[in-house]
Amino acid sequence: MMLDVEVLETEPVIDEKSSSRLWTKNDLIVALECQQFVPYFQPKVQFGQDPVGVEILARWCHPAFGEIPPSQFVPLMEASGVIDQLTEQLLHKALEAMKKWRDIAPQMGIALNASRSTLQKVAIPNRWRAIANEHSIEPELITVEVTETALATDYDGLLETVTRLRMHGFNLSLDDFGTGYSSLQQLSRMPFSEIKIDRSFIVGAQGAQRSVAILQSIFDLAKNLNLSTVAEGIESRSDADFIQALGCDAGQGYYFGKPMNGDDLLPWLAQPRKHVWGENNARL
Repeated sequence: MMLDVEVLETEPVIDEKSSSRLWTKNDLIVALECQQFVPYFQPKVQFGQDPVGVEILARWCHPAFGEIPPSQFVPLMEASGVIDQLTEQLLHKALEAMKKWRDIAPQMGIALNASRSTLQKVAIPNRWRAIANEHSIEPELITVEVTETALATDYDGLLETVTRLRMHGFNLSLDDFGTGYSSLQQLSRMPFSEIKIDRSFIVGAQGAQRSVAILQSIFDLAKNLNLSTVAEGIESRSDADFIQALGCDAGQGYYFGKPMNGDDLLPWLAQPRKHVWGENNARL
């Protein structure tokens, strides 16, 4: 598939925080045309129950450098103006993979991270609905994750698009909650169905009275707004028990399952469970 792109830049775009390699826009375009980007999946688990979804995490399977994490190319793609192509390529591949696990977990959905620049385009809901229809997947099984930082910095620019997504049947999740200083008024006006608590609130929270009070307030607020809650960064049984006791609905983290490709996800889903997690999913 040929991509509709602007004239290629000749100067490299550099992510100094995460990579010492230099990538050009041409590198990204070639990788997209060659279908080198693949979705990895990290499970989201309802406490005391089975997985209820997976978050899509991008990986670049580079022919020379191997597997490249998203921190080394996602910021570059946003700066180069090709993040929409990446998102749609991952969505196509994730929905194709989804068909393979529907016999095992028919109600398990996917969560897709959306760039702020992507969500500024009001045509996106129709495009994504068409992709879902192409794969015969109900939009209700797709959650679009919007970071709180994006909401706090560009509320008006995102409102129309996210509202249209919700009208098409997609679920909406406010990601990294607690890091972007969004107002309660913004939260009440946006049609979210879920709040994801940033891992920074989970790490070290046990035994910290103020942290516990903040988390409890978040879960109580979400319940009053009829929003489900997901805690990120669950690394141990202790984390899971603690956050569940506060009233959180679901967790995500290495305690439940590390990010994995579609071939590894299938046997992970098929293995018997007694709602006891940990040793098999320790960080590698």
